[in-house]
Amino acid sequence: MSSKTSKLLRYASVTFNLISLVIILIFSYSVITYRGDMLTDFFEMGLLLEMKKDDYYEKMNEKNYNNVKIIYNNDLEPTLPLIEKYIEEISKKNNTLLGINTSDKLTIQIDYDEEVFLMRTMLLEGNHNSNTAGYYNQKSNTIYLYTNSPVRDVLMDMPHASISDGSISISDSSFKDHLFHEYTHYAIDIFLEDNNIDKNSVPLWFEEGICEYTTGNDIYFGKDLEYISLKNLQTYKGFNNEIGNLQANIYEQSKIAVLKIVNEKGENVLKDMILSCKDKDFKTVIQEYINCSFEEFENNLQLYIKEDKFGDIAEDNEGDMHINTKIKCLEDYIKYDENNIAAYEFLGTLYESKKESIKTINLFKYATEKNPKEYILWHRLGLAYEDIGESVLAKESFDKAKLLKNKNI
Repeated sequence: MSSKTSKLLRYASVTFNLISLVIILIFSYSVITYRGDMLTDFFEMGLLLEMKKDDYYEKMNEKNYNNVKIIYNNDLEPTLPLIEKYIEEISKKNNTLLGINTSDKLTIQIDYDEEVFLMRTMLLEGNHNSNTAGYYNQKSNTIYLYTNSPVRDVLMDMPHASISDGSISISDSSFKDHLFHEYTHYAIDIFLEDNNIDKNSVPLWFEEGICEYTTGNDIYFGKDLEYISLKNLQTYKGFNNEIGNLQANIYEQSKIAVLKIVNEKGENVLKDMILSCKDKDFKTVIQEYINCSFEEFENNLQLYIKEDKFGDIAEDNEGDMHINTKIKCLEDYIKYDENNIAAYEFLGTLYESKKESIKTINLFKYATEKNPKEYILWHRLGLAYEDIGESVLAKESFDKAKLLKNKNI
């Protein structure tokens, strides 16, 4: 055998072995983390290896709830009952809105590492916004959310905060808002697919406005903010160009536009308008359902915002429908993390809202036993005693709190 033939055979053998190794790696990784799109999984495998976090999924758990696959880490375990309630709530909302009652293709992954989350967001979605806390990947039917504070982000449902270059940025949206928004993107995609509607035929501002509409009626839009023409927000490229515009708020502006439509024509019109996009341009859809030209609609919307009338559109939100679930989650969480002061404080606040004074006292007695040097817990115990008229015990707790606070100064 010639040396040239021998070299070719060796080259072919090495190439075959390398290809086989790559196939094995892809298969092994996909068995663990498969979410419906092999290319996405392969890309993420490379991303994690590059970031030296190839053990990322080893710290993750998996649970199926109502056909939704939830991927999460141990810290989130006590909060799952609330997350499941949120999934039920937004599923019902989208069923009412679009007639969509399926989630068998959906995965919700809750990242615990912000670097992984943001890098994936930037590379897969092209989103360079460091304050992003959720996005939906259509190719893998996966909603990605980020949290590193289960009590603050999930149970207290506070707005997402991000620290970059020493400055703190706080968004208008919370964990629940992000989940509802991204779930609605998923539902709309399924609706478009089921009805053979080209996604590009629906203006992006309209879809984003519907997604924001499902989060609730609170509106965060100052009338001093810049108004961006809806014509510039129809495509992903146009919308994405304005995301970083700090003088505007295109998500809230889109929400106001959808709320205005709902206020005038009812919620059911949104589904009909999307269906009409199958064979009509959106200007015609507006004319047909809103009884005015697109230009008139936008002028009226701009006037609503300028005169600060959009507040009349929003309705008061209902009380916390998940308060009992939150209480159960917090009771489990303090067993998991006995040193989480925020968990004690919030649980005490929920007990107080339900006029459960004895539970409040017992909670803060337990909290001070586990964390005797935390003055805020002694202060809350004093307030709880004060509520039931135990002035002596209240004074003892307040004195203890004052002593500890002075020591910390």
